[in-house]
Amino acid sequence: MFKVFDNLKVFIAAPYPHKDIAIKVMNLLLDNKINVVSTWHNNPPSSNFNNAALTDIEDLNNANTLILLELDGGYGGKDREFGYALAKEMNLIVISENGPQCIYDFLSDVDVFTDIKSAIDFIVKL
Repeated sequence: MFKVFDNLKVFIAAPYPHKDIAIKVMNLLLDNKINVVSTWHNNPPSSNFNNAALTDIEDLNNANTLILLELDGGYGGKDREFGYALAKEMNLIVISENGPQCIYDFLSDVDVFTDIKSAIDFIVKL
């Protein structure tokens, strides 16, 4: 069940090679006055992986909602970010053209959408 907050704070999780799609989602959220707290998609790649991971965790701790972009050809921290958000009982939204991808997507607290527009429309209508 999606928890409604006075101020949604969204973390966007996606494979780094699909950073451009994460930026598209960020811009759609910002256009609808929804706060995006993830910063990885705004920064150049870092060779200091420790600092990048710590910043990511700080951003996650500032979020109450996570959007996971489940895209082909990507891996990395997105699944760990999803697990962290699940453990912290955040709102969880998965965007996957192919529908649910793993058992966690079937949890009652996870909302799965097959396209970006449907997910953004869902969030905006809250």
